[in-house]
Amino acid sequence: MEQHTLGEFHYKANIFKVLSELYKKPEQDHEDLFPPFLEAIEAIFPELHKEGEKVKKIFGKEDLKKNQSILIDYSKLFVGPFDVLAPPYGSVYLEEARQIQGQSTRQVERLYEKAGIEKTADFHEPADHIAVELEFIYYLYYMYIDTNELNYLVLIKEFINNHLGRWIFQFTDRLEEHATHNYYKKLSILTREIFKLEMENLKVESMQ
Repeated sequence: MEQHTLGEFHYKANIFKVLSELYKKPEQDHEDLFPPFLEAIEAIFPELHKEGEKVKKIFGKEDLKKNQSILIDYSKLFVGPFDVLAPPYGSVYLEEARQIQGQSTRQVERLYEKAGIEKTADFHEPADHIAVELEFIYYLYYMYIDTNELNYLVLIKEFINNHLGRWIFQFTDRLEEHATHNYYKKLSILTREIFKLEMENLKVESMQ
């Protein structure tokens, strides 16, 4: 395989890995994620570089020990304890009952098994949590780079077409609507635009 092609998949792996981390509980060392993230965006989706810079700039201004506003918004949006304003679980958007751990969750688990991933004892989130699903895309790109086996690219398209692509835009719209901190508003926009372009590249029909 040509080197520039391998580089493209490395960059895509980095994009989805960092996105996955940004949807976990905010930590101050998330600042270290942005340089490789922005480098990858510039290489693959250069039209989104400015949006990525906005997310980085907003996060970089925060001292999470002194200012809890991002952490408070994270809890309200994704955790609770009361209404979860932007549920990060696919089943909430895909199941008629808007339940967690529904049939669509089990379908995702089967896809993980198909890719050779086994659930570990320290795996606490449902399989269709947004951070887990984004990391799954990273894993598939990483495995393709490592093995050069095309079935991993086929699985990416299958996963986005049959599952994540069916709810990602509902999720990002809800996140943008309900976020009070500009960090999550900008992250929702960036995530949405990354998926629009990725789905165009993969020739996956958008479910917007």
